[in-house]
Amino acid sequence: MSPLVFAMVSLVLLIPVMSYEQTDWLLKKEKDGIKIFSRLSDQSKFNELKVEFTTKGSLSQLSSIILDVEKNTDWVYNTKSAMLIKKLNADEVIFYSEVALPWPMSNRDFYSHLKVHRDSINKTLTVDSRSMPDYLPRKNSIVRIPISQAHWLVTTANSELNITYILRVNPGGAVPAWVSNMFSTKGPYESFKKLKEKMESGISE
Repeated sequence: MSPLVFAMVSLVLLIPVMSYEQTDWLLKKEKDGIKIFSRLSDQSKFNELKVEFTTKGSLSQLSSIILDVEKNTDWVYNTKSAMLIKKLNADEVIFYSEVALPWPMSNRDFYSHLKVHRDSINKTLTVDSRSMPDYLPRKNSIVRIPISQAHWLVTTANSELNITYILRVNPGGAVPAWVSNMFSTKGPYESFKKLKEKMESGISE
């Protein structure tokens, strides 16, 4: 989330939460067709985020990009490294990612269980990802992100994809919530701007 927070969260990407249907989202940024909303969380001191945008491309192209986790460094903000740990099936993986933060902050890392569901009848795509903080031991000098949940809902209309992305995260360590919440738009904007460029240029590998 910005050099200070979304960096910790980029990633990626994780699961739907009970409060998704609330309506108290506040628009924080709108640029290049990307809208970023924020709201108070009922389960954490860190705000939840929602991103909405439309892009050209196909569902298969988008799912291919999302599942190619080792290339998150190409478009997910401040991702220092990303590694596929286990491929469970064609649409489900476990991966590791390290997120770079500026000095004096420590880098963050996480393991995530990522699953894509394709609905060919309704022509929709959902993506759910949940962090796995205890999947493998922590590394020295890197703070493990304790909670990260994200949900994508992708629908099709007029040969375009309408994407809604919702993120709930606790970056861990000594990061004041007010700092995280203040800078929570830069990371999402930079990430999804690059994703749009990747989709619309036809680069899916």
